[in-house]
Amino acid sequence: MKVLLLVNPISGLGGTVGLKGSDGQDRQAEAIRRGAIPKARDRVEAFIERLEHAPDIQWIAPDDIGGLSGSNYDIPDGPDRTHEIVRQYAAHVDLVVFVGGDGTARDVLSASVGKDILCLGIPAGVKMHSGVFAVSPQAAAKIVDRLIEGELVTAVPREVRDYDDAEERIVTYGELRVPEAAGWLQQTKVGGKENESLAVEDIVADIVETLSDASPIVFGPGSTLLRVKEAFGFEGTLRGFDVLNTHGVELDVGERELLALGSSVHYVISFAKDQGFLFGRGNQQLSARVLQTLDFSTQITVVATRTKISSLNGRPLLVDTGDVSVDTAIHGICEITSGYEDRLIYRIESASG
Repeated sequence: MKVLLLVNPISGLGGTVGLKGSDGQDRQAEAIRRGAIPKARDRVEAFIERLEHAPDIQWIAPDDIGGLSGSNYDIPDGPDRTHEIVRQYAAHVDLVVFVGGDGTARDVLSASVGKDILCLGIPAGVKMHSGVFAVSPQAAAKIVDRLIEGELVTAVPREVRDYDDAEERIVTYGELRVPEAAGWLQQTKVGGKENESLAVEDIVADIVETLSDASPIVFGPGSTLLRVKEAFGFEGTLRGFDVLNTHGVELDVGERELLALGSSVHYVISFAKDQGFLFGRGNQQLSARVLQTLDFSTQITVVATRTKISSLNGRPLLVDTGDVSVDTAIHGICEITSGYEDRLIYRIESASG
């Protein structure tokens, strides 16, 4: 898993000396004059030390790629440098972890607006009004470990908020997507287990609402996708790829037909229970040649109930298209629609290693 780690080295500087924050050079200078000692480094080290799966992470830091040492994860040049780093690296990592306070969260938000980026804050600031922070460095480490272990982790929108000194009130600036421990949702839970039929109906409702204006849409094989096809008004195939576009429906298409659909196509797919192959087993129509033409993050929606995901027992989803370069490009983290407005985050690995 690739993690971009950003640390605001002066976050929290003004807290112990009563300055109510650390934003601005004048306030920082005053904090140092009063004897303030930065705490951010201690927070990030506590996070890294608690990670059980740190060796499984490829760290990307401002001054170093592939490892952490000394202070190379610090961003001493302020908001502009934060914006530059997030814009440069965020699209190439699975998770952005930042250590700071509300001001740092605002910097990350302003650089990531319009991008589908997963972010997690480690609290180190004075003002902590935003909902994007784990409760502690140790809790943040536990969330990252869960991602690597294949446990249920969901992506939820959380507000970035900060205190505006001029207006003397807390202002909401936007939202970041944050990973949280998921478990079973109440609305699909019966006797401590998921009611899978209700979960499927929630998935169907989400897909219909989300893709109602999309065209063409390609629905993959499987019983969940068969129910989605019915909700879109046609009787699809159980084991084939079916296309819905403005001209009607095309059933059980192959690779050649998929390649001819153009660049605006959207795919909805799932995977076999227990087996866990996302590509390369039972859906070879969606071949390496087809996948090379797609943006995985924007043109492919993966759907599965929590029960199906749990059947993997923490094993990653696998891809085996026959093209190692395509498999490697897909390797990482994917988002799975598992209910209505409910997204889980799960690992994908190449079967070829």
